[in-house]
Amino acid sequence: MRRKIVPVGQAGAIELTPNELKALGLTVGDQVDVSSAGGIVEITPVDEYEDLSLDELFSIVTARA
Repeated sequence: MRRKIVPVGQAGAIELTPNELKALGLTVGDQVDVSSAGGIVEITPVDEYEDLSLDELFSIVTARA
């Protein structure tokens, strides 16, 4: 699907539809990694827990139990 790059401050943005966000497992406000090579842009969801220590993860799990 073709999209137009829209201005956002000094940068540009491409809007993703709700269905596209859902397919990626994303919601507005989530963090993603963006990389590009050979004219292709890749968007990868960031695991919100990947940089947490085991103690921090344990705290989250026990708080939700």
